[in-house]
Amino acid sequence: MLYEGEELVGAKQNRIVATSTLVDARSRQTICVRCVERGRWSPLARLFEAALRAAYPQLRRASRAGQGATWSELVSKQQRMQARSPTEAAEQLYVVHRRRLDAYADAFPRQIGQSGAAVSIAGNPVCVDFLSRSDVFAGLYPKLVRGYALDAIDAGGKGETGTTRLVEFATRRAGGEFSGLREDGELIALDDVRARGRQGVRNGRRAADEPADG
Repeated sequence: MLYEGEELVGAKQNRIVATSTLVDARSRQTICVRCVERGRWSPLARLFEAALRAAYPQLRRASRAGQGATWSELVSKQQRMQARSPTEAAEQLYVVHRRRLDAYADAFPRQIGQSGAAVSIAGNPVCVDFLSRSDVFAGLYPKLVRGYALDAIDAGGKGETGTTRLVEFATRRAGGEFSGLREDGELIALDDVRARGRQGVRNGRRAADEPADG
């Protein structure tokens, strides 16, 4: 499983996977990628390797519009976050902000059985990632959460873990429904979530299962 946004490093340029793709074992297949290192065209290694990170959600959205939009988004992000690289490599963002990214990863560990994540930053819905198998998501989540955190740091200024909020849907029941919601570091039982929805807005925040405007 090659998931949208996963970064591949090496060869003549670092790339990200543009479209989620299933590849059979011991098979050869052409996949769609975007360059995330515009200033290099010399081999660091003969083959690509999977990086321990994935593109942040803003970059994943930009990549759907093409290579030019991908480079434009990356340059803007590097300027805002003071993480410029001689080759304009996306990797530099993760190197410069590694301490803060690690703090987010520690604050939002994957839950047992977790197969996906619904992400909200500063109260705004950002993205939903979901796979049918929790064991496959287990290998993907550490990469994705660093991408989520990079956008959270960008949105929150100082980027401390309490500045912005990540919301994750956690475990799934055998029937396929989510059985819990992890919010602000707390795992809430599904019955509690429904009860909050009936009570409406509490403390100025929308209840978890109340429809958003629009």
